Amino acid sequence: METALRHFDGERYRLGKYVVAANHVHAIVTPLPGHELSEILHSWKSYTAKQILQLEAASGRLSEGTISIWQKESYDRIVRSPEELFRIEQYIQRHSEYELSAADKRRDAASTAMQQARILAAKPLCDPALRQLILDIKAKNELTIDHVSQDQVIEAGSSQAALDRAKGLVQSFERFIADHKDEITALQILYAKPYKQRLTFDAVKELADAIEKPPYLWNESQLWQAYAALEASKVKGASGKRILTDLVSLVRFAIHQDNELVPFPERVNANFKVWVEAASRRLAETKRQDAASTGFTTEQMKWLEMIRDHIAANLGIEPDDFEYAPFAQEGGLGKVYQLFGDELNTLIEQLNETLAA
Repeated sequence: METALRHFDGERYRLGKYVVAANHVHAIVTPLPGHELSEILHSWKSYTAKQILQLEAASGRLSEGTISIWQKESYDRIVRSPEELFRIEQYIQRHSEYELSAADKRRDAASTAMQQARILAAKPLCDPALRQLILDIKAKNELTIDHVSQDQVIEAGSSQAALDRAKGLVQSFERFIADHKDEITALQILYAKPYKQRLTFDAVKELADAIEKPPYLWNESQLWQAYAALEASKVKGASGKRILTDLVSLVRFAIHQDNELVPFPERVNANFKVWVEAASRRLAETKRQDAASTGFTTEQMKWLEMIRDHIAANLGIEPDDFEYAPFAQEGGLGKVYQLFGDELNTLIEQLNETLAA
């Protein structure tokens, strides 16, 4: 929360005294010209709500149906005199001291709980039989590594056993797709050509979670390497680092929608180039400018490329995403509206539809 408060200090507003309590915030803020208080509050709430939900979901503490972090309304008042400002600052100072005292108590309680947990966790090791069993297992599995002798390459290439494993993995993956194409949302969408709905990051994450569970225990890198071992001429980027959205490329290749297995960001970039050329032609016709030009300013192209990279990693972009990195560092939602104006929403729809296609 404190990071959000300080982020645009001096750029959109001047931040005075503040305190972050357990379930609310007090802050003195002076909006700078061109920025409304409602816009500033929305930026704080939007950013922190998304971060809190992500942390809570990752920790497993997020209960089903929990969707609201902040109340819809906030309490604000105009400070009309130096005396009133001083009184409010003193109130925030006292509140801050109280919060620090409460935090110390929470830390002491947490420290005691952690100490008790460590004692409880170590208790089984008091059993001599268990300690001996651990030593026996260690001795049985210990390896001696020779750092002196020089290795000699006997043969280079994939062994028949490695090829057989790759073939088995590919066949199992393709059988999994066929067996679950009516159950998993991402597979339903990818099988429906043309797509009846846009594929989302959450849908692909659901698929990734399904294949990572026993008995499969697969990930994008394993599957990519397996296809590379069997069909090297059709697989690109075998040595590169895989990202979650590469799973889209893997499924399309597995169900024979694509003739080549191409990293998803490369496909998005290729679609982006086509879109830019088409958009440039439209701009050239509208503004009667040189058709060889991109039709976009240097700054607009920088933002379009950031949007392209975001879609490559997340399968789409929404207006709220402009309040996060890397967009926030460049001016956020206000800046992108300044650059593209009323065409922004249309542009977002086109890029979402075109780049991930």
